[in-house]
Amino acid sequence: MVEIQNGNRENARAWFLYSATDPADATLSQSGIPMTYIGLEESLQRVENVLDATTCCARDHQDDHDDNDNDCFVGIFGFSQGAVFCHLLAGLVEEEQKKKRSSPTATTTTTTTTTTTTTTTTTIQEKWGRIRCAILVGGFPAMHSDNDGSSPSLEDLTLPSLHIMGRADTSVLATQSLKLASRFHDPQLFHHANGHVIPQFCASFTEVLRFVEEVRNQKKEEQNRVTSTDKSL
Repeated sequence: MVEIQNGNRENARAWFLYSATDPADATLSQSGIPMTYIGLEESLQRVENVLDATTCCARDHQDDHDDNDNDCFVGIFGFSQGAVFCHLLAGLVEEEQKKKRSSPTATTTTTTTTTTTTTTTTTIQEKWGRIRCAILVGGFPAMHSDNDGSSPSLEDLTLPSLHIMGRADTSVLATQSLKLASRFHDPQLFHHANGHVIPQFCASFTEVLRFVEEVRNQKKEEQNRVTSTDKSL
């Protein structure tokens, strides 16, 4: 996260910058032109630190209660540029999941001596996989491109997503939010009548809660299927 000078706004913050010469210049942010986001690595590191903390929280909580239902649930919520950042995070989640699908879930090494047999299992570690869903408000598609070409794909993302957009939004048009939604597989949409704001009314809160609960229930069903399969083996 970087600090910027933007008119009369004090303590302005951004997840990244669009220009190396003028920190307040965002004129090309919605142009659709690939560019390198400045300061992005620092913001990714901050999110990674939070995810590491939630992993420790979940592990300690599970040790205390000895059940999977108490596992910490992580969703990401982004408004405006924050929604763009969430698009990038969803790409990292997708990249990690593809690696897991194309590789064995664990590598097992067995060593036998004359008296004992030792088996060591190494499990693939998740870096971004604790993120279960994304809620994106007033956002537009990310166009970040690393200089070395290592940026993750930002198309056909399978992370469950809810896209909230304002019909009166003149800062980020609803058409831009729909473009962002099109980058996700099976996105859910919610329109409100206001402008470039996080809507503060009952219908929007209800929709967010419904979406999160739906994703949580899907996750629990997946865990139950895995548990049932393990017990049958």
